[in-house]
Amino acid sequence: IRFRPIQSLKVLGCITYQLLIALCNLKYALPHRFNSQSYIGFSHNDLRLDNILVDSEKGELVLCDYEQVGHYTTDHRIQ
Repeated sequence: IRFRPIQSLKVLGCITYQLLIALCNLKYALPHRFNSQSYIGFSHNDLRLDNILVDSEKGELVLCDYEQVGHYTTDHRIQ
């Protein structure tokens, strides 16, 4: 399948906004415990175009491929 590049600045702005929201949610909105340690969120660690999916009909962005995910500690270090 061959895709055409996005030429609308409004569409690019919406995609960029959704990407930033997704990354902020990964880091700050997903507190969890792993191996008896508390974390504030996750780091994707493999963010590239292949791992960003866009539904052109709905205009929604989805991040995929979490194989290299890291954990943000409460002092904002990645483990």
